[in-house]
Amino acid sequence: MRDTGSQNFGVIGVSTQEELGELVLAVARSRDREAFARLFDHFGPRLNAYLLRLGSDAGSAEEILQDVMTTLWTKAHLFDPSKSSLATWLYRIARNRRIDGLRRNRVEYFDPLDAPEIPDETPDADRKIDLEFREDKIRTSLKDLPAEQLQL
Repeated sequence: MRDTGSQNFGVIGVSTQEELGELVLAVARSRDREAFARLFDHFGPRLNAYLLRLGSDAGSAEEILQDVMTTLWTKAHLFDPSKSSLATWLYRIARNRRIDGLRRNRVEYFDPLDAPEIPDETPDADRKIDLEFREDKIRTSLKDLPAEQLQL
């Protein structure tokens, strides 16, 4: 692979895996904006179409795409061409970000066939005895009040 730190990449199209590798290397080493722009131009439409095919709406697909490309910009140094192709790496990031978004926005739907959990409002025996004792004390105390206070 040749050094791409200061190289002019010329034509926008990308044709080989080697070229993609050089572009990622340029982004990783020197934050080469032109190399990143070429990668974005190459993968942007492909990733967007992929996300739309997976069922994302246009806005979500664009948001995920921006997130994936930001990841490429900030973590290009983590890409290992011996483990996968750049396309595989980016598509996997896109897929995972989509799944994360779905999990984050999941809405629990009510199933009418599920039995609702209704708490038992019948007090247990100890509580019932305590309540009866309190009621008796209150009634006894009310009997001892003067008529004027009892009326209030």
